[in-house]
Amino acid sequence: MSKFIAAYSKLISMKNNLPDYVDVEESWVRQFHECLESISDILDGQVDEFKVPESDIKHQEYQISYNPVQTELSKDKFCDRSKLMVKIDAVLTYIQLKSPPEDKKQIGFHA
Repeated sequence: MSKFIAAYSKLISMKNNLPDYVDVEESWVRQFHECLESISDILDGQVDEFKVPESDIKHQEYQISYNPVQTELSKDKFCDRSKLMVKIDAVLTYIQLKSPPEDKKQIGFHA
């Protein structure tokens, strides 16, 4: 269970600390995928369903001159932040829905 708690904590931390840019570095996606792999048993082996597709991780094109216009691709790859956030939210929701409801102690009088 501690492996699950560690991975779940990392997912929450990623969600709360993901840089507020339009695109995030590929390293964030790799960290997310590592968390998924570590809790694959909880996800009933459906890890791939929650992963960011490789096609969504791309080099960015940027302009290196204006006259004439010339562009190059970045050395590093990036992912649209919103696509990663959708996947993080999906896996967190899945885990919450799959978790059994906690037994809550009722305090006070019952009718």
